[in-house]
Amino acid sequence: MAVLPRNWAIWLANLLIPVAILVFSSGFFPYKPLLPGLATFEETNGTSRPPAIFDKVIFMVVDALRSDFVFSSNSGFAFAQSLIRSGAALPFTAHASSPTVTMPRLKAITTGSVPSFLDVILNIAESDTSSTLAYQDTWLAQLKARDDKLVMYGDDTWLKLFPGMFDRADGTTSFFVSDFTEVDNNVTRHIPKELQHSDWSALIMHYLGLDHIGHKAGPKSPYMMSKQQEMDSIVSQVYSAIEQEEHLQSTLFVLCGDHGMNDAGNHGGSSAGETSAALLFVSPKFKARGVQKESPVEATNELQYYRTIEQTDITPTLAGLLGLPIPLNSLGVFIPEFLVMWDHGFERVHILMENAKQLLRTIKATFPSYTFESSAIRSTCESGLPTDMEEAQCAWSQVHELLHESNTDEIPSSIQAALLRFLRISQNVMSSTAGNYDLQRLYLGIFAAGVAALLSFPATYRLLARSHYSGSFLLFSIFGYSAMMFASSYVEEEQQFWYWIFTGWIFYLHIKSNGYQGKRVTSDHKLKGGRQLLSLFSAAGTIGLGITYRILRRWNQTGQKFAAEPDIARAFFSAHQDTLWFLVILTYANTYKHLLISSPSSLVWRLVSLFATIAAFIFKLTFVASDSPELLGESFLGPLANTVSHVSLVLQARIVFCGVALMVLYAMVTRSGTLRVSDKHKGKS
Repeated sequence: MAVLPRNWAIWLANLLIPVAILVFSSGFFPYKPLLPGLATFEETNGTSRPPAIFDKVIFMVVDALRSDFVFSSNSGFAFAQSLIRSGAALPFTAHASSPTVTMPRLKAITTGSVPSFLDVILNIAESDTSSTLAYQDTWLAQLKARDDKLVMYGDDTWLKLFPGMFDRADGTTSFFVSDFTEVDNNVTRHIPKELQHSDWSALIMHYLGLDHIGHKAGPKSPYMMSKQQEMDSIVSQVYSAIEQEEHLQSTLFVLCGDHGMNDAGNHGGSSAGETSAALLFVSPKFKARGVQKESPVEATNELQYYRTIEQTDITPTLAGLLGLPIPLNSLGVFIPEFLVMWDHGFERVHILMENAKQLLRTIKATFPSYTFESSAIRSTCESGLPTDMEEAQCAWSQVHELLHESNTDEIPSSIQAALLRFLRISQNVMSSTAGNYDLQRLYLGIFAAGVAALLSFPATYRLLARSHYSGSFLLFSIFGYSAMMFASSYVEEEQQFWYWIFTGWIFYLHIKSNGYQGKRVTSDHKLKGGRQLLSLFSAAGTIGLGITYRILRRWNQTGQKFAAEPDIARAFFSAHQDTLWFLVILTYANTYKHLLISSPSSLVWRLVSLFATIAAFIFKLTFVASDSPELLGESFLGPLANTVSHVSLVLQARIVFCGVALMVLYAMVTRSGTLRVSDKHKGKS
């Protein structure tokens, strides 16, 4: 008697596949160890700590605020650009490393650390609480530790990241991307009242409308300019309050994007558009330092305006300007342009030294085998090709030497340069290790997947052997697709592979069908002229196939490279609205026809199906009128859309669901009656 079932290999392969995925994922998405607790200031041995430049911060995040949206000549931020020209604003391009979605980018901005790709999954999970930063060191936690009040309005991701942190808050969901207006009005309505209050130390605003426009219509949408001008008016309102209100005189205003967007309006990857976010530090105090820049300007590289910094640099910079300890897990570097805010050289060195010591502690915890004693690393610095860690050791040794040689009254600029060099080297070292993967688990997961593939090979071979040419084509497709997965540029344009494979498969079926029909005509001598007729139909079919294929390819541009190129869905139909709505009506009419065919003909079924179909079409019409009115402005259905637009979308959706429910109920009752009648006939026979 057989102990194992006949298809035991297939069963085992199907069990190994999820195991391989889980093992591989555990190595690809590891939780990074973090230093617990909050950072504190070290003892200064009698020397005074540099004073805080600001006592309040207004942190305004405009979701997906790409650098060119603020700094280019096509920007709607006219007032923000005037602040740059006057010297009241210091502009930067903030590099947002992958993954470029909101939650990991907010983690980078507030902790100064580099998030992992696991945060992409946590960003999507609305009910997730494991991604909280309640027990991690952030500049918000540092403010809270000194009993300051925090206020937040906007994206509720902040409320998930910092539960119980805010004294006043009003969150908005980020997943209803059709909302361009109310999602921002819900933030703006709180601003006048909060600017009058003096009880808070941090006011956070996170606007989502610009990101929603990008997702729905791309960065070149006609809605984009008006949204930028709306955000610029908020900047003007806040800056005017800082100038006029006494309790806001020492307030730092930060305008930034959490990430950018690509030419299709999406984000999450590593293209220049997605990783280039605008960053602006604003305060009337900056005018006295005489830092004025031109605005608008041309990008020095692809979407790189002014100087490009890491997004993690925001954390130590805010900590220094607000007089806070730098969060323990920060990998950021204090932005040197703000050192001019302190008058004395020793104060500037103190700011950089605190940043250096904090990064040094992180390096020592990560690489305990390395020493940073000057006597032990002197010989290493004399070698010709030091590693990254050895370069960091040498940079720290140089800082020590300069500090011992310098006069306490006069701090040379070389010490600042040496500290900044050490900070940048250390940042590169730690950033490269932040994405470390568990290679053993990765290899184990790949091995398990390989075993599963080998176990399924015999059964696959038996299936493919029945159809030689089709099986060969399938194997070619599998190996070709697998080879593409080794290059990220191919992955981004994956649709191109399926376009060509689809063409090849259709061509194969077309040739196979013609060969079969040709044999049939040749064997049947009664069919006169069959060969000529077959050739005519074959030519017509080939031409029709080619035309429909080209239409399908140009219907929607996808991928990264051609995402913003014109296509039929966006370019043709927006200019030919009657054609668009004729096709929509034809689709619903075809659906109604199939409903009539799929069930026994009766007056009740026809009426219920007609009711549900018309209700669904009207809902579609009303939804387009509210979401994309530009597709209805010149259409013959415009008057009907204006008539039904007064009815609530929620009510219309409920009517559609009720119609579908009636159809399902009627079909179940009819089928039950048919089965009973057939059973009676069987009993009689």
